[in-house]
Amino acid sequence: MNSYERVMTVFQHQEPDRIPLIEMSVSDQIVKAFGCQDLYEFQSKYYDGITVRIAYRTLQDDGPFYQDEWGITYKYTQDTTGHSYHHPIQCPDDFKKLVVPTADDPYRYNYLEKAVKAYKGKKAIIFSTRAMFLWAVELCGMENLMVQIAWEPQLVEEMLDKIVDNQILIARKALSMGADMILETDDYAFNTGPLISPAAFDALFAPRLTRYVDAIHEAGGYMIKHSDGNIAKLLPSIVDTGIDAFQSIDPIAGMDLAACKKQYGDQIVLWGNLDCGDLLSSRTQEDVKNAVIRCIRDAAHGGGYILSTSNAIPASAKPENVQAILDAAQEFGAYPIHLPPESDKKL
Repeated sequence: MNSYERVMTVFQHQEPDRIPLIEMSVSDQIVKAFGCQDLYEFQSKYYDGITVRIAYRTLQDDGPFYQDEWGITYKYTQDTTGHSYHHPIQCPDDFKKLVVPTADDPYRYNYLEKAVKAYKGKKAIIFSTRAMFLWAVELCGMENLMVQIAWEPQLVEEMLDKIVDNQILIARKALSMGADMILETDDYAFNTGPLISPAAFDALFAPRLTRYVDAIHEAGGYMIKHSDGNIAKLLPSIVDTGIDAFQSIDPIAGMDLAACKKQYGDQIVLWGNLDCGDLLSSRTQEDVKNAVIRCIRDAAHGGGYILSTSNAIPASAKPENVQAILDAAQEFGAYPIHLPPESDKKL
């Protein structure tokens, strides 16, 4: 069973030869520590899927700051993406000026084209983009977006429709080029709970997310929903949109993998639950091994589980702890699953 077959078996809710291992992203520092030239070489060596992020052109680059095609200004960071610094929509009149970047620019898909050529049918090819929520946040700023939802709901809904229509075109294009699945990366939650109320989510975002999911299915792809944080209050509505998989299951935010497996394991693939923060940056290799064993114990039975961190592997991770994930996955991830006796020790 090759990597592609392994992942597809999981998406059919069956047990493969072993649990697939895929990360949403890996920092450049870790990639280089493993002697790899870039993320795609790292993924090809160690993972069952190649995750390709959509590319937007940089229009301005002034040292620590850069601006993308959406008109959003970011500050460079050590990790995989920058942090937004300036938001172009500040008042109702700004909504009218929004021009979404075209879906037809080949630049969006440069890495995807390379991945398809090299790995189609060998590894699962996953194209990473957003649906609408985080674009709305980046365009408006979180506080301002919440104000505009209250004061100018029609303008906000028009903006959301414009964004999601654009992202549907992008997802369809990616699938037509050979991507197997779309990883949608809108974050909806803090560690303590959702960024928005369940009622607001159901009114504004769930119907549009459903439309996005339906479009991906119509194009023949699987749809993976990512959100870290404590997403428990929104997860029933998210699952109802028809997603095929959920990525993160953030343990530091109180997300319980075993409970998710019990409640949703027959409906969606579960992907994640290894703490990407303190566990990888501060704890021991033995701690990492035990965390991998716990994830396997909580979610591997019957298939439908992909092992990964709860977001991505950051620059702060110890390379030896990343290696410990790879080693533990190899040692304990083969079906039929055989694990050591459960320990009372808590991480």
